Amino acid sequence: EELVNECGTCDDESCVDCEFFVPGWSDTERCGDGQDNDGNGQADEGCDCSFGSTQACFLGAPNSRRIGACLDGSQTCIDRDAPYWGPCEGGVLPSEEVCDGKDNDCNGCVDDTTCDIALTCPVEDTITPLREYALDGSLVFAETDRVSSWRWNVVAPDDSGTTGPADPNAMRTTFYVDVSGDYRIQLELVIDGETFECEWILHA
Repeated sequence: EELVNECGTCDDESCVDCEFFVPGWSDTERCGDGQDNDGNGQADEGCDCSFGSTQACFLGAPNSRRIGACLDGSQTCIDRDAPYWGPCEGGVLPSEEVCDGKDNDCNGCVDDTTCDIALTCPVEDTITPLREYALDGSLVFAETDRVSSWRWNVVAPDDSGTTGPADPNAMRTTFYVDVSGDYRIQLELVIDGETFECEWILHA
């Protein structure tokens, strides 16, 4: 039997897979995979590395890595005298499933929840630095007459001087991308009195 909601469909098999998703944690850390295997919030801790080298890393459940909305971060080998892997920074970890057309909890199933309103949130986007990036709320939710408020926020790289969206409360606005790096785009909108959130990464 096929189960249907406004956000999509799933058959019995895929729904069971979502319900019984296995995170994949282990009791010990495995070196060389950039993964937090033992769930202690560190990737490849205690593992040898070459000073100054970098690798992709992920702090979420191993079986969620590169699934759905989840993206790798990066870490650098630090301390020249006694090299070790530094903190895993950036990336996107599993989050609570919301009705936005994405697999937020990274279990391999999109919108596997009861959905009344469907958003269309990008997973990621790219841009060349030193130009304006357009933010358009109507691309996230087309029925704009049902939206009572918009609120944009941009979390920029540490070395950025951007001031964020020109008008953070407008449906359409822009912000200036001044340096290379990852910008976290966040939109909060109120639809029919209920608050929804959308977030994606802009790579510059």
